[in-house]
Amino acid sequence: MNRNIWLRWAVGLPALIASAVLMSSCISHNQIAGDWVLPSSLPDGVCPEISGRYANVGQSADSKRPAYLSCELLSSKRNSCVIAQAKNIDQVSIDKVDSGLRISAWSGGGVVESEILTADSEAYHCKDGWITIKNNTAKGYASSAAEFSSITRSFGVSQGHLLERKQTEGVLLILILPIPASTTFWYRYPLAGEGPTNSLPAPRP
Repeated sequence: MNRNIWLRWAVGLPALIASAVLMSSCISHNQIAGDWVLPSSLPDGVCPEISGRYANVGQSADSKRPAYLSCELLSSKRNSCVIAQAKNIDQVSIDKVDSGLRISAWSGGGVVESEILTADSEAYHCKDGWITIKNNTAKGYASSAAEFSSITRSFGVSQGHLLERKQTEGVLLILILPIPASTTFWYRYPLAGEGPTNSLPAPRP
C-alpha cells in the first residue's frame, strides 16, 4: 500500500470509528415542552397561515440551545449556519406572495437578505397543519465512508409563536456497514410584529 494512503487510513480510521459510535447512539427524539401547543391539524395540501415577523433567536424545548430562524429558513444558511452572522439578525419576516413565501432577514430596521420559496418548485409542501421544507445532504469521506442525511423542517403557528419541528434522518456508511441515526428537536420563535392575517397558497401537485 502506498505510504501516503496508509497514513491517511491510520489518521482517518479512528475518527471514522468514533463517528460510527456517535452515530449509532445518536437516536434522540426531543419531546415538545409540556406547555407548548401543537398547531391545529389541517387537510393535506392546505397550508397553515404563518405570515408575520418573528424574533430571529428562538427557544428550544429542552432549553439547552438557542435556535436562529434565519438559519432554518434561508436556503443559503440551512446547511452552514455561521452563529456570529446569525447573531446580527434581529428578526425574520414571512410574507405571502403570489408565487409562495418571501423570507426576509432584518437587522437594524432594514432587510439584509431575502428570498422567495416558490410553491410550484417543491420548495415546501403542506401536510397535517405544517409547512415543511426538506433538504438532503451527502458528504463523502475518502473512499471508505460516506454520510447521507435528510433534514426536514416543519413550521406552524401556535400561541403567538412560530413553532418548528426539526427532524434529521441519516446514515453513516463505513465500508459496507450502514449506521443509522435520527434526531428530533423542537423550537419556537416569538412573534415580533402583527399576527398572521393572510392565507398561504397551497403548492401545486
